[in-house]
Amino acid sequence: RVPLLDHRVVEAAFELPSALKLRRAADGTAEGKYALKQVMTRYLPTDVVFRKKQGFYIPVRDWLEGPMLAEVGERLLAGHLRRAGIIDPPGVARLLGMARDARRNYSNMIMALLALESWADAYAGRVGAVTWD
Repeated sequence: RVPLLDHRVVEAAFELPSALKLRRAADGTAEGKYALKQVMTRYLPTDVVFRKKQGFYIPVRDWLEGPMLAEVGERLLAGHLRRAGIIDPPGVARLLGMARDARRNYSNMIMALLALESWADAYAGRVGAVTWD
């Protein structure tokens, strides 16, 4: 969390006694970030401050519907990974075709390929050609 990474905040946290960082709740469970939560009750509703951690949903599958899937496909099938012989173009084309099928979710696999292609693009621009050998 960016605000909590400021060196003055970190230094102040190191100065706090352990009892203010971690306490035992009434039910015996460990309650972390005690001092932070106490301060934040001044600014946020109590139910927000003390709720359980929640995951962060990233709508990758939604992003890959429609024109974005075609753009990703063009990038993958014409990019550095293809030119270096790292990916199998017919296999990637098949994967992209299967991604249109709503019964299965291939979005994480496609995004992993896109991330690798993006890295290869950055690498080629700074270091040199991406090769398989």
